[in-house]
Amino acid sequence: MTDGSVVLGAVDSEKTTTILFRVRRTLLTDQSEVFASMFSLPQGEGNCQTDCYDGLPFVQLHDTAEEVVALLDVLRDPLCAILLFERFTDFQTIFQILQYFS
Repeated sequence: MTDGSVVLGAVDSEKTTTILFRVRRTLLTDQSEVFASMFSLPQGEGNCQTDCYDGLPFVQLHDTAEEVVALLDVLRDPLCAILLFERFTDFQTIFQILQYFS
């Protein structure tokens, strides 16, 4: 996504590679109180040395890359939440994804 204003990082399910997602901050903050709260916290004065990637704010998530893909799918199209039950059989994973929403 070329119009991304934030970079999310998550490891793949084998925990061997970090996958980066460049997304619009408003996609995250408009539908998730978790992200809205996180981005409302004061950020250092232009300090991008440790929490930036390619000049954009960087957030390392504890979720797997596959879970982040599912989260972003649901954020873009809430009807995709139905597909979570087809994509993941583990209810804990589904709950973990859905807890980002208010």
